[in-house]
Amino acid sequence: AKQLIELLIERTDGIPLFIEELASTLRKQKLVHKVNGTIEFIDNDKQSLVPATLLESLQQKLDSLSFAKGTAQLAATIGREFDYKLLVLSSDKPEEQIQSDLNELIANELVFKQRQVDTDAYIFKHALVRDASYGSATQELIKRNHLNIAHALEKHFVDYVNKNPFSLAEHFAKADNYNAAIKYAVEASNLAISQSGEYYAADYLERAMVWNKHIPNKEESMVNELAIYALKIPVLMVCEGYGAAELEPIAKRSKVILSYFNEHDIESHEQYLFKLLWGIFLLNNNRFSRKEAMQASLAMVNMAKKNADDVQAIFSNVILGYCHMEDGENNKAQELLSQSIEDYERKGFSGAEFVEQFGLDAKSFALTILSKTYFTLGYSQESQEAIKESVEWASQINHAGNLSYSYACLATLLFNKGDKKGVIAVEE
Repeated sequence: AKQLIELLIERTDGIPLFIEELASTLRKQKLVHKVNGTIEFIDNDKQSLVPATLLESLQQKLDSLSFAKGTAQLAATIGREFDYKLLVLSSDKPEEQIQSDLNELIANELVFKQRQVDTDAYIFKHALVRDASYGSATQELIKRNHLNIAHALEKHFVDYVNKNPFSLAEHFAKADNYNAAIKYAVEASNLAISQSGEYYAADYLERAMVWNKHIPNKEESMVNELAIYALKIPVLMVCEGYGAAELEPIAKRSKVILSYFNEHDIESHEQYLFKLLWGIFLLNNNRFSRKEAMQASLAMVNMAKKNADDVQAIFSNVILGYCHMEDGENNKAQELLSQSIEDYERKGFSGAEFVEQFGLDAKSFALTILSKTYFTLGYSQESQEAIKESVEWASQINHAGNLSYSYACLATLLFNKGDKKGVIAVEE
């Protein structure tokens, strides 16, 4: 009927999803019937029962569910698409009830089933349906759902968490478990850095800093700051350059926190100190503060010895070798770098051990610096062999940062030899 059509257009603004939902609501609430082939209102006085917005329409549909509303809210907390196994493991309901709830949601055209190779998955009909389901829960229920999902992911979906740690961080943050959220945000940043994704890491670390403001315990908050700063210094230098405005205050704040911990004999910062020293080295090195850079590299060597950590020992010796090279002490540099490469190969490292922690592979970097050292000492052949091996190893471990640096040094070497064609070939 014309009156019904006009009302549908008025209420829906012609939005297809809303038209579909509104028509479904009118049928289910028995507000309309068919008369002589025309759909009309049963009672014109009941037009006030017609939802005025899409959200109101979806809310009415959710409220009409027998038992499935809670399952819909939990599913919406997972996302528009949700895994059946994760839904079951996150719910307080028995699996039989969840399956019954899903059947009801499917019957009401709120979700659809998706077949996958190893599991069943579901998807909300539309993002707005998911949003309405999520928004219909109380804040306490939302927090509880996020926490249950986080614990289920942590316990049963280890591979997923290892590949998507920030997803877990967000669930913990929305459950007000900020320490756990920061822990996984830092892990996500480490993963991003290892994949040359510093811009992603910067975003994760920024979120972690916001979450850290909610930590009431002063010392816990300080430990979190160190974990964040240890990564944020090198990330900022990649994303914003060596003159990034935040670098100086971060370095100063880190020193204040370390001084506080030393005064109060707090050792919970030790796990972050080596990375923080690496960040401080980068800051000073890239600002040509040679004395401070050397001090940081020596502190890294001492820390590695204290920790009896092979990865830290090799990495810190490579950095110290680099400092000797920069300071013109090429014989010391050659000895340290050669020994570090030998130790690396003897231990059978793959590169991932270094890239995941420092965003840089020790062997490829050492070979690049050794090539420069050989060239300065006049050993042209050894220099070429070292830079060639550096490029090959960086390519083998598939790390963009090391590979870019190796190529840049190769181009510089060729330029210094007067090989302009070689430089062009490298650029291409």
